[in-house]
Amino acid sequence: AVENWLWDLSGFRAKQFLSKEEFSELAGASKPYNCQFEIVVKGKESPLRLKLFHLDNKWIAQSVEPDWYYVLNTKDVIKTFKTVFDLKYRRIIKFEDTDVARVEIKKKNNALVFRKKKKFWYRNAGGKEKKFPNINVLNFLWELSGLKYTRLLEKLPEGTSLSEKVGVRLFDAEHKPLGHLFFTAKKDGSAYIFTTEGKKEIYMIDKAGARKFEEAYNKLIKPKKE
Repeated sequence: AVENWLWDLSGFRAKQFLSKEEFSELAGASKPYNCQFEIVVKGKESPLRLKLFHLDNKWIAQSVEPDWYYVLNTKDVIKTFKTVFDLKYRRIIKFEDTDVARVEIKKKNNALVFRKKKKFWYRNAGGKEKKFPNINVLNFLWELSGLKYTRLLEKLPEGTSLSEKVGVRLFDAEHKPLGHLFFTAKKDGSAYIFTTEGKKEIYMIDKAGARKFEEAYNKLIKPKKE
């Protein structure tokens, strides 16, 4: 989460430079900033500071040089705020549910695929594709994107086996991957353990969060018969 935030912040690019006079015309006398980032960099005596102002539907940055102002790309700023959200709320995986067009769930030798066509979701199991309740997929994505970890673990707890793990993959309409993680439950049912592809972190979520996620997951794999 920290590295993602730093990466997004380093991606800021100036669309336009403003003079102090131009900035003053937009900001008025008070010039209140909306947020400030401060980073201590190895080898530098003073920390880097960046103030962000939201004025006239534009995001404007002021660096350590007080008379330098930059108009930023709004998408870059919003992306950075999302990774700040990850730092504060300990999200495990981040995505926008409206961007998801395909969900793959794999457990041992079984696989389920949910595909979005126009405004509806379809489930493919055993080579057959059938229309599926939209609300079940949306609830699962909502719980998945809202997962927060309570602890980072050095190793898997006793009684937990990754041989029983379930894999979840998300893709957008262009088949671009949006996230890939694995989860498994402790035998006593006290928590779910999550690991993400390509990362060594092991995340634990609390019993209440595990229960809500499990309910949404079960509605995907065991929908009520009509």
